Amino acid sequence: MNKYSCALLIMMSLIVAGCVEHTTDVNTVRETINSSGKITDSQLVELLRDNVDSPFELKLNELTEITDSQAKIMGRVFNLSLNGVTSLTDLQAENLSDVTMLYLNGLTLITDSQAKSLGKRGQRRLNGLTEITDEQAANLARTSLLELNGLKSLTDEQAKYLGGGSIARIALDGLQSISDEQASAFPDIGIVSLNGLSSITILQAEMLGQRFGLFLGGLRSVTDEQAGYLSKAFSLRLNGLTSISDEQAESLSKVSGILDLRGLTSITEAQAKSLSSAPHLEISEDLQLLIAKFKNK
Repeated sequence: MNKYSCALLIMMSLIVAGCVEHTTDVNTVRETINSSGKITDSQLVELLRDNVDSPFELKLNELTEITDSQAKIMGRVFNLSLNGVTSLTDLQAENLSDVTMLYLNGLTLITDSQAKSLGKRGQRRLNGLTEITDEQAANLARTSLLELNGLKSLTDEQAKYLGGGSIARIALDGLQSISDEQASAFPDIGIVSLNGLSSITILQAEMLGQRFGLFLGGLRSVTDEQAGYLSKAFSLRLNGLTSISDEQAESLSKVSGILDLRGLTSITEAQAKSLSSAPHLEISEDLQLLIAKFKNK
């Protein structure tokens, strides 16, 4: 073996050894987080350095608390998950405000000041919150995507605030009912998820049907008139329906985007013929053969 081959072999050995040592350090950090729910600043920097394959994403859902300095370090991450953290200081919320995609589903309560910071930009998933103030609704409305699936109730005023901001997609799946005023409060929100609703009024169907995307997976039945209004949405998910009428099938077939009817247990040939014209139908495998019978004609 010449001296160049020997040098190359030594160099490769050092690189491999360094990688193994680095991986071991990161694994140790993860084990520490899992056992204690905490992380040191140096350990956090180590994790960020190791995250070379996905430098913009960091998942630390095992953490139950963070420090102000750690929040500042994390504020440079593009996609950050801290679902185990149950409380924040106002300064931590401010330090995290520049994170574009932020998951804080462990928070059950935030202050108005924190809502102002967190609402500055980006996507916010705050599904642990069970209530919000009017001021918080106004501030969180500045985000582009907002998930508040832990809310069990919403006032008309809060709905107006949420609908009057820059939100493009909102999820309020914890609501079991809404008022007509709330249904009409989201004219500029493109995608609305209300999977907790078990029933809606005619007016609500008309208002909600004007959305680009609409998720109503909790509905078990709709009237023909409601189906007509809902079918005006570009994409529509009604995967809680177990049966529909021929008229409903005809109306729903006009949905241009995704039409989710995976809850249907049976359909007639007339319904299958209508639904076969829906360009992006999602339906159970048991019913796909009947649909295909007419789609191929």
